Amino acid sequence: MMDAMNLSFKLHLVLSGLAQPDLLKTYEEERWPVGKYLVDFDAQFAALFSGEVPKKDIHGVGKMTQEEKAQYFVRVQRENAEFTSGLGVKYVENKLNWISKASEMKGSKLVAGQRLDAGWATRFINGEPVRIIHEVQFNSPGGFRIYVLTGPLEKNASKLRNLAKSLLKPTSFMNRYHGKVLAGLEGLPGLSPEAAQVSPFNPFFIFLLIVKQNRFRFELSDLDQLSPLNRYVYADDHQLGGDKIGDTEGDESVGGLHKKWGLEDGAVVVVRPDGYVGLVLRLDEPEVLNQYFAGFLKETAMGAKL
Repeated sequence: MMDAMNLSFKLHLVLSGLAQPDLLKTYEEERWPVGKYLVDFDAQFAALFSGEVPKKDIHGVGKMTQEEKAQYFVRVQRENAEFTSGLGVKYVENKLNWISKASEMKGSKLVAGQRLDAGWATRFINGEPVRIIHEVQFNSPGGFRIYVLTGPLEKNASKLRNLAKSLLKPTSFMNRYHGKVLAGLEGLPGLSPEAAQVSPFNPFFIFLLIVKQNRFRFELSDLDQLSPLNRYVYADDHQLGGDKIGDTEGDESVGGLHKKWGLEDGAVVVVRPDGYVGLVLRLDEPEVLNQYFAGFLKETAMGAKL
């Protein structure tokens, strides 16, 4: 399934006219090492499970006692638990995974080339707690999810405004790259009529603004200057592990998702259509977003906009 997802989203981006064809080369680049590891692990684990000695006995299983073999079997199982569940797959650095750039975010627990860690937030328009990774479904247009964590809203107000302004420029990736929507607009988050009217939209780049505040302590009008970031708004007041800031409903755990992802001061997280992190960067680095997408997308000819 992971092979299929990896290849299908890349084929979709190319066939929709959004991505350069050489993006398809990253399929083998990312999935071949995973397949090779899986084959080697299966051969070793199947032998251990059957009480046999693996053909490649690099750990000297053949010389172990029965008790040592049993202990080694459990250790191999535990060490590979994340991989066998699919959660521990790590892709190499390439045009989709800016691992070295993401590593500059000190304290970040998100790593480019790995799956986005799950977490909770509150959808602002209806107050519903949601798993943020599921807000954009796989039957959506098949674009990139761009999570903008505000950090302290007042402290980062100017950075957020500058980020929003940069996205509205003709030279921004949002305005340069337009593909043909092949599967409709289903699978996107719920949207208020007001946001639909005032917020510019490119279905291949879905911005989800996660405000580090109780949903009852800010209004959408506070975010008026943040278009197009304010189309889909969430409050970080539901994930456990946040700070208790008062006794009002929603004050119990504010900033829990920021803290879980290690991005308490705010950040931008670009997530690929298959749910893997592609890039993590500061709020004041909009030019890095343009550089990232320029590496594998192709500019739409004038007049070809959706």
